Amino acid sequence: MQPASDSLLPVRTNQNTPSPQVVYLEPMEGLGSDQSEASGLLEYWHLLKFRKWTVIAITFVGMLTTAAITFRETPLYQARTTIEIQGIPENLSSIRLGSQDGGGGSLTPESYIQTQARVLQSRTLRTNVNTLLKSKPHDWSNHPPDHLTAWAKALGIPLAPSGEQDRAALPMVDLTVRVVENTRMIEILCDSPDPRLSADFANSLTREYVDSGMAARWEATQRNSQWLTKQLAELKDKLQSAERDLQTYRASAGLLLTADKQDVRMESLLKLQDELARAQAERMNKQSVYEVAGTGPVESLPQVMDNDRLSGYKSKLADLRRELADLSAQLTPEHYKVKRVQLQIDELEATLKRERESVMLRVGNDYKTAERRERLLLSAFSAQAALVADKNSKAFYNDIITQEVNSLRQLYDELLRKLKEVAIASTISTNLVRVVDAAEPPRSPYKPDLVRNFLMGLAGSLALALAFVFSGDYVNRKLKAPGETPFHLRVPELGVIPEQRSIVNGMGGGRKGTISIWNPSREVNSLKERVELVTWQDRPSIMAESFRSTLASILVGGRSRRRPRVILMTSPNRGDGKSTTACNVSLALAEINQKVLLIDADMRKPQLHNIFGLPNNWGLSDLLRERTAIADAPMQALVRETEIQGLSIVPSGPGTASISNLLYSDRMSELLQRFRKEFDTVIIDTPPMLYVADARVLGRLADAAILVLRAGKTTRDEALRSKERLREDDIELLGTILNGWDLKSKTRYGYTSYASYSAHETS
Repeated sequence: MQPASDSLLPVRTNQNTPSPQVVYLEPMEGLGSDQSEASGLLEYWHLLKFRKWTVIAITFVGMLTTAAITFRETPLYQARTTIEIQGIPENLSSIRLGSQDGGGGSLTPESYIQTQARVLQSRTLRTNVNTLLKSKPHDWSNHPPDHLTAWAKALGIPLAPSGEQDRAALPMVDLTVRVVENTRMIEILCDSPDPRLSADFANSLTREYVDSGMAARWEATQRNSQWLTKQLAELKDKLQSAERDLQTYRASAGLLLTADKQDVRMESLLKLQDELARAQAERMNKQSVYEVAGTGPVESLPQVMDNDRLSGYKSKLADLRRELADLSAQLTPEHYKVKRVQLQIDELEATLKRERESVMLRVGNDYKTAERRERLLLSAFSAQAALVADKNSKAFYNDIITQEVNSLRQLYDELLRKLKEVAIASTISTNLVRVVDAAEPPRSPYKPDLVRNFLMGLAGSLALALAFVFSGDYVNRKLKAPGETPFHLRVPELGVIPEQRSIVNGMGGGRKGTISIWNPSREVNSLKERVELVTWQDRPSIMAESFRSTLASILVGGRSRRRPRVILMTSPNRGDGKSTTACNVSLALAEINQKVLLIDADMRKPQLHNIFGLPNNWGLSDLLRERTAIADAPMQALVRETEIQGLSIVPSGPGTASISNLLYSDRMSELLQRFRKEFDTVIIDTPPMLYVADARVLGRLADAAILVLRAGKTTRDEALRSKERLREDDIELLGTILNGWDLKSKTRYGYTSYASYSAHETS
């Protein structure tokens, strides 16, 4: 038999068969990668549409709660006054001892303004204002009622009395003080149920703040003045006592000071030191001359060489010696002239000798005199130094006392100056606060703000509703409705199969748990009525049409846009409806004159032989164990015909312990090649792929795989794991089929809801 064309063939119809009206359940298209972001927004939009009544209910309850709170809230009136801080009180900030800055303790304009803002919120100031306002003759309890009381009064609805109020008691006033940024302005906001009270409180607070500030400055000035006067008196006594102690100590220590406060003994020591230095220099000079005179010729001494008289004697002696020489050359030594000259020479030499001895005597006397003077000065200096050393220890303590006296005198002068400044400041009372805007009674309340409260309530209720819807959807990770599979798996959804019970209960036909069968050939049908055969046994039913719609998606699927010839059907878990889907898709294919083969590859828990009423004593396991060539075997020996025209099946056969080995064998590939030649479409029903690997092994031999998921049972994680395993094995996933969808539930993905359906309604 030649295989049929790959194109979709028309369904065989019976002209005498009434044609029911059916609303088709069209599957969603797969999502491309460029539509991921848009599909995410669409997912949220469908979720909101699906849970719109939940959102509306939560929002409505939130708005009712907001309304109840708003109408029970007492109206508050806000009065505003603005003051200006014109500067820091210099008379207070400048009263500091010493000329150094106070560092961290000094006031800056920013810190001063912040301090004044805190003062305005002080408990003492509020207490004073409350006492002042209570003294005024006004009924503060007669303030405007809240919204609920006003509405009840307008509608004539009696309310329970809230109790007698103290007419003299002030209502609660909410005070807010804030500094205007980058200015010296302070805003005072007073909220109260009574508009007049809010204005009076703000103005009274301002006046009390100004008065208390001036009073505080006056008291501070007086306290400073009193403290300075007391400190000045004590300091004066200390200064006088210190000066007396200084004079007494100087007298007892014998310290004689000059006009510049210097001790005279030190001056004497310095003078002796200078004299001693000069005496030592003079002695050394005399000593050098004396030593030269004792060791060298006398004529080399400066005293001899510079003596004019000795020089004259020497010149005259030289003349006489020349004259003697001349006479000796002419006369005998006994001549009187010679003797006379010789006598003159002897007398002159004796005179020179006496003069030399006189010079030597003077040099020695000068040296001894200088040496004596040096010893005397050294003795005097040593005695004076000992005296000064003794006095220095006393002068050290004198300096300490003197320094203390000077410090006390400076501190006394500074305190005296500050006291004069305080005396001047006490006569000046400067107001450093200016009221820019006085408070006026507000005409309307500012709280509660109905529009703002309702907008906030609406926003909060919507946020709560959205959080509830989205969190609930996130926690419940089961696939519940059509459209979720394409969004989470990014694969096409080939079809959606409704739940059998929902069809019966929702449409009003049949018994609970069964389908409503309409089949003109019922009398010749020997198979039991089963949901796996609904496409053949109840052709006009909604479930049958769902399988036909699924088949239309399968026949145009695949990457090459050519319909697959060998299709593997699997599911993540048992009970997902995989076998039911495989049977009904096979029946739908047989309806369009396709020659279809259905293989039961679940050799662990086979089901197809029970569905079609065939024995399972021979099947796929036997074909894979046989040694006979598959190409030589007749087709009747490989497959079994069913009652449905064009549909054949291969049962699983007896179970075996080596199932995986059989599937991995070459005979499985050869068997599928033989079936490709003989049948238009081959559908393989496999075990759940998350438990065993049979589906992954057979998927490599098939053209594509279809993943069957069950609504309300299969989770996103299970579906994603199944998809990832197929992708890792390079098995094309044609798409998914969502099975067991409850028709009574509403979908959030744009599917058309089923209308009331009558199986016998004619077109």
